[in-house]
Amino acid sequence: SSDLSVATVSGSTVTIVGAGSTTITASQGGDTNYAAATSVDQVLTVDQANLTVTADDQAKNFGDANPALTFTYGSFVGSESATDLTTEPTASTSADASSVPGDYAITLSGGAADNYTFNYVDGNLAIAKQSQTITFNALSAVTYGDADFTLSGNSDSGLTVSYTSSDLTVATVSGNTVTIVGAGSTTITASQGGDTNYAAATSVDQVLTVDQANLTVTADDQAKNFGDANPALTFTYGSFVGSESETDLTTEPTASTSADASSVPGDYAITLSGGAADNYTFNYVDGNLAVAKQS
Repeated sequence: SSDLSVATVSGSTVTIVGAGSTTITASQGGDTNYAAATSVDQVLTVDQANLTVTADDQAKNFGDANPALTFTYGSFVGSESATDLTTEPTASTSADASSVPGDYAITLSGGAADNYTFNYVDGNLAIAKQSQTITFNALSAVTYGDADFTLSGNSDSGLTVSYTSSDLTVATVSGNTVTIVGAGSTTITASQGGDTNYAAATSVDQVLTVDQANLTVTADDQAKNFGDANPALTFTYGSFVGSESETDLTTEPTASTSADASSVPGDYAITLSGGAADNYTFNYVDGNLAVAKQS
């Protein structure tokens, strides 16, 4: 063999050593009876072995850095390995942290070796939607009649959070503005439905408690003389919410006193009771019935 890095010959046995070409020369030097023969050359071509290199599939979420791009070798000849290559291949992809969810090819290139030709098999980088988390803090109790207020939930995706109220007789939500409608409790749900790059967030609930407004009702002072029938017992309301009035109460209070026509002169309390309303709690202020001596 003319090139022992390609093939060696022992007797009539050829051993392949590497890829390339070598000239195998057949000769016979003659003997007592025969002159030496004219040598005959034949070229032996040893093709490179085919080495399959497969890019490993990978996965990540939108916005994350690419994972390490790895690959797997097929079968080497004998005990050879990647260290016997002149240059190992490199893996690359067009995707980066800003790439939208989808599938992106992982390609291989750049491998070099004396004895191998490379068969590259692409891998796939699957980019999934990124998760997102809503932060929505507990809500402080408010009172019927309080002004509108703004909700401050947010998502770490930066996408706009939307809100709903479970009981529209207590509170309504428009955008992130809450309007108090009545006393009671309602669940405010913060949600974010996701988009091309983000999966829908897990909704977060917070309970909003709306306390009843305090309505002061004051019994009007009255006077009469001993022996006379009691005067009409009247009372005065404090401030209602908005344009509401006593017609918005379920039941109006009633005024009463322990005094009657036979009560001796003196002062008698006029007390209030019995008022009922969905949106009000009552603060009763007693009045006074002054009974004077009869003329």
